[in-house]
Amino acid sequence: MRLATQIKPVLTCGHCQSAPRAAPARRVCVRAYQALAEAPAYESQAAVPQQTTARAFANFTIYKGKAALALRVIKPSWQRTVDGDFRLAKAGGVLLELAPAVGGTGNQPGERRYNWSEGKQTFALSAVELGTLIDPPPEGIKDLFHDPMIGSSAQGHMTKSLGFKPMPNEAGGWYLSLSVREGRGQAASMGVPITRGEYAVMRSLAQHVIPHILGWDVVLDQRLPSS
Repeated sequence: MRLATQIKPVLTCGHCQSAPRAAPARRVCVRAYQALAEAPAYESQAAVPQQTTARAFANFTIYKGKAALALRVIKPSWQRTVDGDFRLAKAGGVLLELAPAVGGTGNQPGERRYNWSEGKQTFALSAVELGTLIDPPPEGIKDLFHDPMIGSSAQGHMTKSLGFKPMPNEAGGWYLSLSVREGRGQAASMGVPITRGEYAVMRSLAQHVIPHILGWDVVLDQRLPSS
């Protein structure tokens, strides 16, 4: 073996206390070779990633003249059973955030600004609603209706309606609109046109994320949740 050819004969073997003086130049003590082969490999600690509590965040944002649309992932939640296993407590989703454009420009010429702090409206899509959004009927989606307070005493106080319709031009694309009504006041509406390329990205992201928000990736890979 190659390792044996690189070891010079020694006068005394530390493992068997023999003196292979007459041994051929390429012969070594078997016990010494086994000890060398079984020795643990050294691994540099600098190359091993250390555990960290930091989390990663990412979103996909579409900026248009009157409003901007951001898509963010809502992770599923898990609960521990009496047997010590994990069971899906609540499926995740994809959060749509729409913010209106505001007057003036940003730090760079021609840069738009958006009111994400006060003027933002949100709509959380379930896995099925996300599937409907990425494979809509030809005429589009008239209304996806949400009541965030459903089941509580404040039910009906706020209602949200999401529309997704094809653009009326030959270039293709879609128009996503969100209408939010609080109490008996007038509904506040925002919308963004989505090009065919932007919609292709949305479809790809949605198809990838659906198994994750349902927790199927954890079940198949048996990667236990952190909590």
